[in-house]
Amino acid sequence: MQKREQIHQRLTKSASNRVIAGVLGGLAQYLHLKPDVVRVVYLIFTALTSFVPGIVIYLMLAVLMPDDPHKSNQWRSLMDLFSQGRHAKQPERKELHNVEEKDL
Repeated sequence: MQKREQIHQRLTKSASNRVIAGVLGGLAQYLHLKPDVVRVVYLIFTALTSFVPGIVIYLMLAVLMPDDPHKSNQWRSLMDLFSQGRHAKQPERKELHNVEEKDL
């Protein structure tokens, strides 16, 4: 019996096989092809269409395709690290009690 993930496979960006945004790596995983083959074919398609449609399609896919939920995303981990530092609770101020001043 096949795993549920293999039956209901979704098109997602690759977290492990990425060069820029993981779009072509995710497309290769979805189509069960080698990522380098998909990249070469996409590069040829982009060059033959004078670069603009290929770049626009890639950018649209990078925005619209969801991230791979099963694998950690290095960029997301880095952003989480920075956001934790920003939202960390500031230490409380210390107050001094029973302090005497003396003139020298």
